Amino acid sequence: MHFIYHRIILLSPYLVLLLVFLAFALHVSAQFPDTSWKNGLSSQKIKPVNLDSMFRHPDSSFHAVGIKKIHTPVDDSLSEALFKKYFPGKPAMKFEGGYVNYNFYYRSNLDTPFIQNGVDQNLVNAAANLLIADKFPVRVSVALRRSNSPYFRDYTYVNAELNTAEMRRMQSDRLRSYFNDMTGQLMDPGLKQWMTASENRYKSLSGFLNRPDIVKEFLQSKETVIHQEDLSGTDEQKDSVVKRAKKVIELYEHGQLEIKEAEKSYDSLKNEYSKINRQIQGLRQVFNKNISSPDGSGEISRALHEANINDPHFDHLTENLFAIRTFAIGQTMPNYTPLTVQNIGVNGLNVEYNKNHLYAAFVGGLVNFEAMNFVMTGGSPAKQYVAAGRIGWGTKEGNHLIYTLYDGKKQLFTSLTNNNTTDVLGMSVEAQWMLTKNIRVTAEMAQSAVEATPYIRTDTVKKKFSLSDKTNQAWSLRMHAYFPATKTGLDGFYEFQGINFQCFNAYKVNANTDAFNIKGDQYLFSNEVHISAAVQKNDYINPLVLQNYNSNTVFVTTTASFHRSYWPMLTVGYIPSSQYSIINNQTYESRFQAFNVNLNHSYKIGSARAITTLMFNRFYNSLHDSGFVYYNANNFYASQNFVFTAYSANISVSHTGNPQYSLDVMEGGFSKTIKRTSSIGFGLKLNHLNNDENKLGYYINGRAVIKDIGTINISGEKSFLPGIGNVLINSDFVNIGFIRYFK
Repeated sequence: MHFIYHRIILLSPYLVLLLVFLAFALHVSAQFPDTSWKNGLSSQKIKPVNLDSMFRHPDSSFHAVGIKKIHTPVDDSLSEALFKKYFPGKPAMKFEGGYVNYNFYYRSNLDTPFIQNGVDQNLVNAAANLLIADKFPVRVSVALRRSNSPYFRDYTYVNAELNTAEMRRMQSDRLRSYFNDMTGQLMDPGLKQWMTASENRYKSLSGFLNRPDIVKEFLQSKETVIHQEDLSGTDEQKDSVVKRAKKVIELYEHGQLEIKEAEKSYDSLKNEYSKINRQIQGLRQVFNKNISSPDGSGEISRALHEANINDPHFDHLTENLFAIRTFAIGQTMPNYTPLTVQNIGVNGLNVEYNKNHLYAAFVGGLVNFEAMNFVMTGGSPAKQYVAAGRIGWGTKEGNHLIYTLYDGKKQLFTSLTNNNTTDVLGMSVEAQWMLTKNIRVTAEMAQSAVEATPYIRTDTVKKKFSLSDKTNQAWSLRMHAYFPATKTGLDGFYEFQGINFQCFNAYKVNANTDAFNIKGDQYLFSNEVHISAAVQKNDYINPLVLQNYNSNTVFVTTTASFHRSYWPMLTVGYIPSSQYSIINNQTYESRFQAFNVNLNHSYKIGSARAITTLMFNRFYNSLHDSGFVYYNANNFYASQNFVFTAYSANISVSHTGNPQYSLDVMEGGFSKTIKRTSSIGFGLKLNHLNNDENKLGYYINGRAVIKDIGTINISGEKSFLPGIGNVLINSDFVNIGFIRYFK
C-alpha cells in the first residue's frame, strides 16, 4: 500500500504536466477556429428617408424610420468578419530583432577572501525575437561564461520562452480595434445623417422665415387683414389683396410650425445620438480600464452583454489574454512559493496556465545551483533535479487555492569529499484571500520527506512520507496591504520550518527556523518624504550540530528619504543583517550593520548640468565577522560632476578607515563626446594609505559606435586596494565589450 501511494506521489507532477499540455493545445487550437468566413463586413443599409414627406407630415416620427434598429446585436457574419480582420491567423515565422553582446573581464587580483591572480572571464549573451503565426512572440536567448578561475563555474544556458507581455500587448491592440468596431455598430449609420438633415432643414426654414423682406411681408399682410375695411379700390381688388395676405400669413405660420417640428426632431435625434455616443464611450472606458487586468475580461464581457452585444469570438479572446502565464524551455526561473520552488534556476520546462479560475503549472529539469553556487570545490557538480506540478482554483493574483507537489534530488551540503544529493519529496497547499482590492492574505502549509544522510540524524527521519512527521513540516502566513487615502503600505510574514524540512528554494541548512518580518512604508508631504521601517527576527535553533547553536536576534531596519523638485535628494538608512554558515559541522553566524547617508543634487550652472554627491556610511562589525580588511569601517565620499554638451569633468575624494588603517583617495577625470555617439575619457587616482604610502593609479575608457557593426566599449584601470600588512596591493582590471542590435 505504501509503495502504491509513493508511486502516485512521484507520478503526480507528470500527470499535471499532461493536463497543462492538453490545456495549452486547446488554447492554441482555439486561436485558429475552423469556421467559414463571409466576405467583408456585413453592411447595414441606411433606410431611404423622404425629407419632404417628413416635413409635410409632422406626425411621422424619426424613431419610426430606423431609430429602433440602433440596438440590434452584432450578427454572426459581422462577428466572424471582425475576427478575421484583426486575427487573420497567418502560419508563418518572422524575425523581429535581437542582439549579441560580448564582454571580456580581467582582474589582476581578487579582492575577496579567495586569493587568485590573473582572473579572466568571457561572457556572451544573445537573443532573437521571433513572431510565430502573427500571434505568438517567442524570445530565444543564449548565455555562456568561460573563465580560467576555479571559483567561477563555466556554463552555457539556452532558453526559448513565450514573450507573454508582448503577446498581451499585441492581442490588446488588436482587441481594442476589434472592440471599437463592435461598439461602433451601436450607432446606426443613418442617425447622424438624419440629425444633420433635420438640422439643415431647421436652419434653412429659420433663415428663410427670418429674412427681413419675408418678416416685413408677413407683418404687412397681418396689417392688411386687420385693416381690410380701410383698403381702397374695387371690392374685387380688395378681395384679391386680402386673399393674398391671408395666404402669406398661412404659409408663414405653417413654416413656423415646420420649424418647431424640425427643431423638435433635431433635438430628439441629437439626444439619441448623444446617449448612444456616451454608451460607446462608457464601454470603451470599461475596456481600457480592464484590458490590462487578469480579472478584467469578465467586466468587459458583462458590459458588452448589457449593451446587447454578444460576440463569442471576442469573449474567447479576452478570456485567453492572460491564460498562458509562462511557457519556457531551457534555462528558466520558476516562481511558485517560498515553501516549494522559488529563487532557483531550472534547465528544463516551465509552464504556467490560468484561465477561467483553473490554475495549472509544471516545472521540471536540472537545478542549476550547488550548496555554494559559484565556488567550486573540485570535481563535477552534483546532479540535482526537480519536478513540480501545481493545480488549483482561482487566479494567481486574486483569490485562489493551489496544491503543489514537488520531487527531486538536492544537494544539502558540500565539501571536498562529499557532494552527494538527497531525495526530497514534498507538497504544499496555498490559499490566498483578497480582503479588498489592496489587501491580501496568503497562507501556506507544506510537508516534505527526505532520506537520512550523515548530516541528518537518522532517528529523526521517518522511512515513509508521513503527515505526522513534525520535523518535516513548514507553514507560513503572508500579508500585503496598501491604504491609498494615507499612502501607507504594510507587508509582513511569519514562517516556521521544521529541522528536516526541505524544498527547492534558496540554500537552507537543517534547523528549526522561526522567522517573521514586518515592513511599513509611508509617504508624506505630497510624496516628498518616504519613510520605510522593518522589524525582522530569525530564530535559528539546531540541536543536531555539535555545539547546539541557538540564535534569535531581532533586527530593526529603517530608511527615510526626502525628494523635492529643485532640492537635493537625501536618504538616511540603518540596515542590520546576518549570515549563517556551517563548516565541518560547526555553525557560524556573521553579523553586519550599516548606517548610510546619501545626498544627491542635480542643478544647472549656465549651460552646464552639475551633479553633487555626498555619502557617508559606517559598517558595524568585527574582525571575527568578516574576512575583509574593511571591517568596522567609516567611509566618506564626495564628488562633483560637470556635464557640458561635448564633454564632462569630475572630481571626487573619499576616506575609508577603521582602527587598523586609513585610506584616502583623490580622483579627477575628463570625458569627451565625439559625434554624439562615441566618447573617450581618462582620469587619475591618488591613493594615500596610513599617511606613509602613496600610489598613483589611472583609468581610461572609450565608447565607439560603428555603423552597421555595433558598439564597442573599452575600459581599464590601474588601481590599488589595502591588503593585509597595511600595504597597497595592485589590482588592475580591464573590460572589453561589444553589442550589436538587429532589427
